Amino acid sequence: MDYSKLKVGDKILVGGDSGFCNDDEETITKIYKKYDENTGKPYNVICCGDWEFSGKEGCGGAMNYARAYYIKSIIKDA
Repeated sequence: MDYSKLKVGDKILVGGDSGFCNDDEETITKIYKKYDENTGKPYNVICCGDWEFSGKEGCGGAMNYARAYYIKSIIKDA
């Protein structure tokens, strides 16, 4: 998934593979840049309320709260 194409207002499906994870539709409320501590390469951090997800290529994982969650798919554009 190309996380660089996401924008504020887009709907995404957030979930996880563990039994305690529920899939839920979330709306992107904010996107900001962060830099990889090893390569210095920029990537987006995708925010849905208090959730923050890594926009690193091939990742999409939660950066806070339950880290078993990740962005599963884009539902629709705003």
